[in-house]
Amino acid sequence: MKLFISYARVDKPLCKQIVSQLDAVHDVWYDRRLHAGMDWWAEIQAKLDWCEGFVYLMSPESVASEYCQKEFAIATEAGKHIFPVLIQARTKIPDSLSHIHYADLSQGMEDIITLLNAITIAERRQRKPAPKPAPKVQQPNMPPKDMRPREAIPQAADAMDAENFDSAVFILKGVIEKKPTGRIKRMLLSMLEEAENALEKQAYLREAEREYRPIAELVKRQRTRNLGCAEFADFQTQFPEYDPDDLQAICGKPAVTVTTSKVPDILPAPFAWVNIPAGQVTLENTWDDMRTTYVGAIGESKLFTVEAFTIAKYPITSAQYRLFIDAGGYQNRAYWTADGWQHCQKDNWTEPRYWQDAKWNGDQQPVVGVSWYEAYAYTQWLREVSGDPVVLPIEQQWQRAAQGDDGRTYPWGNEWDASRCNNSVDSESRKTSLVTQYEGMGDSPFGVVDMAGNVWEWCLTAYESGSHEPDGNDKRVLRGGLWSYENTGYFRCTFRTGHFPSLKSNAYGFRVARSYT
Repeated sequence: MKLFISYARVDKPLCKQIVSQLDAVHDVWYDRRLHAGMDWWAEIQAKLDWCEGFVYLMSPESVASEYCQKEFAIATEAGKHIFPVLIQARTKIPDSLSHIHYADLSQGMEDIITLLNAITIAERRQRKPAPKPAPKVQQPNMPPKDMRPREAIPQAADAMDAENFDSAVFILKGVIEKKPTGRIKRMLLSMLEEAENALEKQAYLREAEREYRPIAELVKRQRTRNLGCAEFADFQTQFPEYDPDDLQAICGKPAVTVTTSKVPDILPAPFAWVNIPAGQVTLENTWDDMRTTYVGAIGESKLFTVEAFTIAKYPITSAQYRLFIDAGGYQNRAYWTADGWQHCQKDNWTEPRYWQDAKWNGDQQPVVGVSWYEAYAYTQWLREVSGDPVVLPIEQQWQRAAQGDDGRTYPWGNEWDASRCNNSVDSESRKTSLVTQYEGMGDSPFGVVDMAGNVWEWCLTAYESGSHEPDGNDKRVLRGGLWSYENTGYFRCTFRTGHFPSLKSNAYGFRVARSYT
């Protein structure tokens, strides 16, 4: 169906979203410009004559707009199919539209199916005879063709005082086409720039408020706060200065944006970054080796503050690790620590252990048989080729990404459920699973996948001292549990263990993070 979209220019960002949903199956037209001068209304008339359906995006501005009202009147008189769409909840529906069922997109795009269905039904019922031509209606409030540029200045100024920047832009463009000169031209151009900027700001704030409101509702509720803060961190990458409810005070420092990261373009799928907002974690000394670590003696715990960071959604896969091998990672000294390079040369490492074993080397299985040294070298290679500050996560970051703010026992909640991760608690698991196999079932509060079971994951942190320096051969922290374990305690978010950085086992893999400290 040929569709004409009527909207207020302040709603242009949402208009474009709706058009993107419609133009896959329909022929859609909307005014993409902020007015093109004296021929603008003639173009509107032509497109109203051309269309078969009239989609009216209803907001306080559009229902009050003389332009939109005239467009609606023409479409109605011409017998066009009318499709009202509510896009702002505080809009007073005009009496002329109150009898027509409308699609409600004021809370999001979920109800777009109502609009699509209405158009489909109208298309099926459409009469074969061509609709009658649209009546010629006088253009709305256009400056008269004989209006002098000097006379347009007070009209445009009044419109700007009333914050009707759409009208001001229209008036100013109309008279500027008459090619004024000198001071008058400079004044008109300055007013036009100010009005256009103000109109763009109105549109920006309208779109920001629309996106912000549901996020605020999540953040203000304890149970959904983690999800809301993760969404708020992403929201701030697009609207960094918009926070009327001060959600940042609740969520903490926003996570670093990853919108410009090259890593997802470099690595084979599946790969994605997840924003983790700032927060706190409590680390526990849970291992029974009776050693005192930086966390405390056995049974003790310690609270840590964690700044915002980003972490990989999945463990690094065999296909993703293969790029490091093919790039000569085992031959480039620059990627390795001193001790790591010594082991690599002495033991003639050229690939992970089990690299040639089909049981362990599936493209979307987590890479295994990697020592901590190899995992660290991989991050240095990825840092170089991507330009991103890629690192192994420290264990505080790992636990925060797995546990969130509510102190849950497992990434998915407080009750053990063997169906949510790769384990051998109820039945024996004989190998690693695809990193996406338990996605949507065992995810952490932030949507990070595979943080319980499958493989132990190397962290940057030294197990006993808590150091994050890469040099030395101290034991390094491992987190997450293992596919072959039968004891549910190993899969707890707080369970920590460690091993020497040279160990290569089918139990050990890793994921990456980004750090700016």
